[in-house]
Amino acid sequence: MKNRTKYLLAILAFFALMGCKPKSPYDTSTPEKMLLSLGLVSAQPVDHNPVPYFYVKKDGIAITNFDEAGFKALDAFEAFKNAMMDSFQTKIKRSSKDKIEFYKDEKMFSTVSLSLSASLIRPQLQNRSPEDYEVISVSEPNDDGVVTIKCRMVDRETDLEVKEEDGHYLMFLKDKDYAQIQKMTKFFEKAEALFTRAASEIKNKEVTEENFEEMSNSWDNEYMDLFAELN
Repeated sequence: MKNRTKYLLAILAFFALMGCKPKSPYDTSTPEKMLLSLGLVSAQPVDHNPVPYFYVKKDGIAITNFDEAGFKALDAFEAFKNAMMDSFQTKIKRSSKDKIEFYKDEKMFSTVSLSLSASLIRPQLQNRSPEDYEVISVSEPNDDGVVTIKCRMVDRETDLEVKEEDGHYLMFLKDKDYAQIQKMTKFFEKAEALFTRAASEIKNKEVTEENFEEMSNSWDNEYMDLFAELN
């Protein structure tokens, strides 16, 4: 039994050393096949992450981190809204999926409006079907190895740039887009921390009628500072 266990561990170590990955459910061996494979994402389980299969490695990691941070921030914002509704229902002026507005003063003259929405990559890929993609033409690689796919994507004609990596044609981020993704990831992480803390403060009765305006101003100012960091 011990010998068998050692053998299995040796095999696993070998595969780890060789950098073996699970077989991709998508054929991205040509630009055309890559584009059409995008239409197959919706057939996968909802928790499947297609991003690493369609973006070069560095960008796939960045986008996955961006998406995960966005999901967590949205969940934290929802928890904050629910905490507000449970504890300070009479102060709520309006609440929707991505926004809450509430009165911060006792006379109900001044309001605080907090909102959070996110255009995440994974849900966009998951919400499309094979009919949303059509190849029109494919260019030859330019001097940087970039191939341009002229295509129809969700009834809109566009140019999609891809390049070859390890035998696969994959999308990639331009430098400015990569930098923006990194900024937005940090924004989402800080927004998650803010709304998680605020929800906890409400649930733990640290927010009272007496200090509600002070706490509201604190949340609002901290949130506005996060937006300022994006510029």
